[in-house]
Amino acid sequence: MADCQVMVQSKDQTASDVIFTGALMIDERGGPSTTLSAPPNPQLLTGRVGALARQLDRLTLTVCLLFSFLGLALAKLVELPVIQWAPWMIGIFFLVLPHGGLDDRTPSLVRGEGLRSRAGLGFYAWYLGLLGLVLLTWALSANLGLLTFLIFSAYHFGQGDLYWSTLGVGAEAQAGRSRWASLLLVAGRGLISVFLPFIRHDQDSLRIAESLSEQSGQVITLAVWASRHRTGLLAGLGLIALVLISSAALRVRRLQIDDRAFREIIETVILVLLMVTTPPVLSVGVYILCWHAPRHILRLMLLDPQHQHDLAERRVRQALVSFHLRSLPLVLAAVVILVLITAFWLRYDLAPEQLVLPAFIFVNAITIPHIVTVTMLDRFQKIWRRGEP
Repeated sequence: MADCQVMVQSKDQTASDVIFTGALMIDERGGPSTTLSAPPNPQLLTGRVGALARQLDRLTLTVCLLFSFLGLALAKLVELPVIQWAPWMIGIFFLVLPHGGLDDRTPSLVRGEGLRSRAGLGFYAWYLGLLGLVLLTWALSANLGLLTFLIFSAYHFGQGDLYWSTLGVGAEAQAGRSRWASLLLVAGRGLISVFLPFIRHDQDSLRIAESLSEQSGQVITLAVWASRHRTGLLAGLGLIALVLISSAALRVRRLQIDDRAFREIIETVILVLLMVTTPPVLSVGVYILCWHAPRHILRLMLLDPQHQHDLAERRVRQALVSFHLRSLPLVLAAVVILVLITAFWLRYDLAPEQLVLPAFIFVNAITIPHIVTVTMLDRFQKIWRRGEP
């Protein structure tokens, strides 16, 4: 076996253009081995894999922009339930659930072994323990359960954007972002993607809160408080968006080569447009389906030797099929829970509004353990250290 840097070359590629700082073992037949000789750390995407990432970027921003214009031009149309729930119905089994379907392979990733093996019983024990803790939180206080769900979701969406912002930049651009700037990106993007749609569309939020109150027997004071302070909260979120844009603009001006900083500006503007112009169910659905989940799936693929090789050879369909097959066990477990909830709803002929509380608890229960595993990946890949000079 020969030890070499993972590299996908293009005609205009320089000698320093590498995808991973870790080394990938290549066997005599030209294929990847099942182990990494060093922890993979995506830095600069070039060649075919880089083109794939850029295509995903363009698709993400284009779809989000189209839905923003749809919300502006056809406001009545996007208020229809069938339109609002369409992204969830289309993508829940292909993107939303699968993007967290390999959480049990995270220990294998952090050992530098790719996605080939599942975790031991210890992992499943703490994973299920976190699920139980979430259920206990909602049982004790629906307000506390909702608040923790929103805060952790904001952090998770922000950390996903932080990872993507370090993907496709060189050392000079990385040195342009301090740890505080990274923290600003995580907090700012997270707050915008989670809190802005619900504060902007406060009447939709109050209806959701009313359903939660009826089913939990507790008054959801968080939504009432947010509605009363709507103007101030919107102003605060608007200020956060301006600070994010200004911070990225300063990096562009200082470095003059930081393409990611320029993209951060475009992404922030489009993200704000999406969350402001479309109802919460639709905007969050589009965000998860087209923005968050695909990027995380690509992140996991770039940590697996076989998927790296498939993507570099333009075998994208094969890589996606392999990824989804590996994620199938956890996805099926989630599907079983969804089926049980739906069967209970049909059995007792419940109104659609009565699914709100079970839906929130289900999403929260599978989200918290997923966030912990992604945080393990962040630490493994040194995401927070990449911006330090």
